[in-house]
Formats: sequence, C-alpha cells, structure tokens
Amino acid sequence: MTKQILKLGFTDTIEPVKDFFIEVLSKDYDVVRDDDNPDYLIFGDRNFGEQNKVFNNRNVVKIFYTGENQRAWDYDCHYAIRLITWITKDIIDFLCTLSMIGITDVKG
Repeated sequence: MTKQILKLGFTDTIEPVKDFFIEVLSKDYDVVRDDDNPDYLIFGDRNFGEQNKVFNNRNVVKIFYTGENQRAWDYDCHYAIRLITWITKDIIDFLCTLSMIGITDVKG
C-alpha cells in the first residue's frame, strides 16, 4: 500500500519539534520536507521568529504549534496545536472518572 505524500515545511521552531512531527506523520504519510514551498507549514510562536508571515495562507495550510501560553487567534493560521493552560484538578478528576468507567474517547 502506497502512502499519501505530505509536502511539509517548518519555520519559526526548533529541530526537536520538526523531528517529532516528521516521526509521527511518517507513520501514515510519505513526508517530503520542503521548507520553501510546502503544502502544509508548521510554525512556532513569535519567540522563534515571524518567518511564517512570508507564507500566503491561500497557498499553504498553516498550522500553529506552541508549548507556550500563546493564543492561536494572535497568529494567521488554519489550525493550532497549543498547550492547554486551563486544566484544573476537577477536570483531571472528571477525565480519570470517565476513563475508569470505560469512556476513553473524550475530545475537548
């Protein structure tokens, strides 16, 4: 079975983040790295630069990724993956309870 090609680029981030996404996505896709002309661009927050602004969001799907307390609406992106800062002990207890009774597919 041939995997679908995923032309993926990165900017404004660090090597371990790039390596992580390539490793995970390579399980289901044939990842072709193209930082100059990607179909999908994964970029970090402005602490790592603002090169992502060079890419026109009509030509590339822009995916904002951060491990910091940054808000996706502050960035020009189609999708965002970010740190959740609002988890409380009550939410953790609730999710653990769902897990114990067999409900494991919880989407937030």
